[in-house]
Amino acid sequence: MEKIIEKCKNTKILGVIGAICLILGMFLPYISFHYFGYTSSIKLCNFWQGNTILFLAILNLLFICKDFIEEKIPNIFNNEFGEKIKTVNNQKLTLIATVGAAILALYLTWGWGLELFKNYSIGFYLLWIGIILLVIYAFVYKEGNKEVANIMGSTSDLSKVEPAIGILKDYGVEVNVRCLSAHRAHLGLSTFIKETETDGTEVIITAAGMAAALPGVVA
Repeated sequence: MEKIIEKCKNTKILGVIGAICLILGMFLPYISFHYFGYTSSIKLCNFWQGNTILFLAILNLLFICKDFIEEKIPNIFNNEFGEKIKTVNNQKLTLIATVGAAILALYLTWGWGLELFKNYSIGFYLLWIGIILLVIYAFVYKEGNKEVANIMGSTSDLSKVEPAIGILKDYGVEVNVRCLSAHRAHLGLSTFIKETETDGTEVIITAAGMAAALPGVVA
């Protein structure tokens, strides 16, 4: 169970599944009711509230998968709007959009009357499963898990690397800054490098003096 929870924290699978459930729930029967021997159903996509929920669900999916999209289509975000998208915290956006979708769904369902609540259909279950998964994703997923390690050989190098740290943070990237000299703290440097293999670090940036021993040791 702990492995499953940890896996959910490190991947966006909950968010993707939740958004897909939300989208599918729009097109499938939400509530069914029977009268005079006939069965009829209501789909949320037939109402403006449902279309708004659909828009929010698609928006969620796009923002959750923005890294994957950028990987497959490298130049898609190379514009002013794309730069803004990169800096958006998709968890906050997901939570806001999901709460909005839940409010719209409740408003629409309440308007049909409480007596219809006993006639749930598959669209109802998919929609609310999607909402629950998206909320869990917004609170559980660790965006900062994909981080950059910035290693300096001396604290005097900090003024040189601060601009790079600032840019990374502007894009929502967690930066782990360390001062570990290849000459004076070789053991600590080796231990830290081994830790980066399993803690989610994807990039290591080194800042060194004239000898450039630090980049060589890290490599």
